[in-house]
Amino acid sequence: MTLDSFLILLSDTAWKLVPVVLVVLLIYFIVLLRHTITLVKQTKKTLDTVDADLQKLEKPLKTVNELSETVDLVHEASRNAVRSALVTIIENASSIKEWVLSKKKNKDTMEVEQEVSGDGI
Repeated sequence: MTLDSFLILLSDTAWKLVPVVLVVLLIYFIVLLRHTITLVKQTKKTLDTVDADLQKLEKPLKTVNELSETVDLVHEASRNAVRSALVTIIENASSIKEWVLSKKKNKDTMEVEQEVSGDGI
């Protein structure tokens, strides 16, 4: 067998195998396409399930958000109340001091009167 006859035999065999190889590749392509379609269907089901779960979570998340806003409003109101109380105390510090001192003086006076009245009996 010469090199020319070997190449001719190889060429004839290759041309006979090309349709078989194409059929095998077509079968593999069909199987791959089938698996891809199955995967897409499963992915769609999964996405639908996730969407339904997110829809269920929407209302509790809204409630948590409203609760957070309420806590923020209460915190802000308490801060404003403390600030206004401090401003009032600072503005009226001298009046408060005089009031406390007058109460203390009245108490001391009452104690002295009780001592005096208690010694005289």
